[in-house]
This record gives sequence, C-alpha cells and structure tokens, in this order.
Amino acid sequence: MRDFCAAAARLLDDGAEVTVLVDSLAARHGVRPELDTLLRKGRLAVAVTPSGKGVVDESLPAFVGVYNGAISAPEVRHKVEQVDVTIGVGLVEHDLNTGGFTTGIQACRLIGLHPSCATVGAQRFEGVTLRQALDELARLVPAALDTVAPAADAARPAGPAAADPSTPLSQDLLWDRLGRFFQPGDIIAADQGTAFYGLIGQCLPAEVEVIAQPGWSSIGYGLPAVAGAQLAASPDRRAVLVIGDGAAQLTVQEIGTIAREGLAPIIEPPPS
Repeated sequence: MRDFCAAAARLLDDGAEVTVLVDSLAARHGVRPELDTLLRKGRLAVAVTPSGKGVVDESLPAFVGVYNGAISAPEVRHKVEQVDVTIGVGLVEHDLNTGGFTTGIQACRLIGLHPSCATVGAQRFEGVTLRQALDELARLVPAALDTVAPAADAARPAGPAAADPSTPLSQDLLWDRLGRFFQPGDIIAADQGTAFYGLIGQCLPAEVEVIAQPGWSSIGYGLPAVAGAQLAASPDRRAVLVIGDGAAQLTVQEIGTIAREGLAPIIEPPPS
C-alpha cells in the first residue's frame, strides 16, 4: 500500500489536471460511498463508461458525460484522454464499452483501480483493493489538486417543457422528455440497443440505479430485470423500464409475473 501511495502521489503532483473514469465494477464491489467521497473532496472531473452509467451522482458539477472511445463527444474525450492523469475505477474493456477498442488513454498517465490490484503507469501493486485505493486517493487528492479548476457543469434540464402536439415524435424529442422524467432514486432498466444507447445520453439525477448489460448485449433482459429489481426494492421505489418491442417479445411472459406480484413499473418503448 505504501508503494502504491508513493507512486500515485508522484503522478498527482501540484496542479495536475485529473479526470476520474468510472465503470461498472465500482458498483459491483460496493465502493460507491468511497468513490463519492473522492469525487467530492477533490477538484476532479468525472466521466463514466457506458456500463458505468448510474454509478456516480451525475448531478455533480464535475460530471462531464459518457466516455466511449472514439465515438465519445469531443469534450468528453478530451477530458479523459488529454488530462495529466486519468484515474480508472473498475474499468471493464469490451467492444461496446470502449468504442470498439478505440480508447486513447495513455498508460503512463493512468492510475488503474481494480478489485484486487492497482496500477500506476507501468507499475502494478497486488493486493490493493478498490476500497483501499479509493480511501488513499481521497487523502492524496485535496492537497495535490488544490489549484485545479472544476470541470464544466453538466446540469440536468429543469423539467418537461411544453411541446406542439403536431411535432413528430423523434428520437431527440423522446430522449429529451424521458431524461427530464427521471427522478432521484429511480431504478432504470434499459434493454440493449436503442433503449440503452438513448439512455446513456441523458444526465441522470442522484441515487439512480441503472440496470443494463452492454457487455453481453442480450436483448430481452430488461423486462425480467425490472421485475426482479422492483421485487427486491422497497415498495415505494419507482422503477422505469426502457425497452423495444422486439426485446420485450422475448420475455413478455414476465408481464404476468409483474401483474401477479402487484408491481407497477413504468414501461417506456423508444420510437422505431
């Protein structure tokens, strides 16, 4: 641990511009509280991968968006690839999570935090867990990065705006309205395809949990997933399912389970 801290401190020198890139293993290994502490202590920018959607509080002023390699928005790509240091938290590399393996993060500028090890550039430190590494970085960051300006604000829209009823239903219109519809604490299940890729473009409110699986890309997952999640959650927690008609037909029998158990998820199909 001491060697990891020393190596990280050398990279996080005074004035370094740093972005934290968060992926799904941060949620899988239960380190959201430690991650949140790090993000709120330091003047850091934060981005998520597609499969990391919903892991961090996207209402934070430092949230810059979704990083997906070469198909990222230019400003997000710059914030991840061109800064002095990128801290990767629980990164999982697969084609749909890396823009078809087009990520451009330089290894010499990467602090990688993994479930049972950490890396700083080419150095690897076995036995350093995600929780331990995040705790140590939270102690290092405030002094090291005191002069770094915060990232640009990524504020959410205030709420639904009036629309002309004659306006054609489009992808842009639907996703804008759906992004405004989400509330803090929602469970959002998004099936693979249009449903998921429309969702990741929205800036989500705090304490939202996203259920998706872009790694396997198996359609039909969302309907039983939202049923199971709502069964496990407190009765007053709202659940929203975004799913296309083709995916829904694969597991449509789960609507019977939803009815039998008295569940009431909100089901939203994207336009075709």
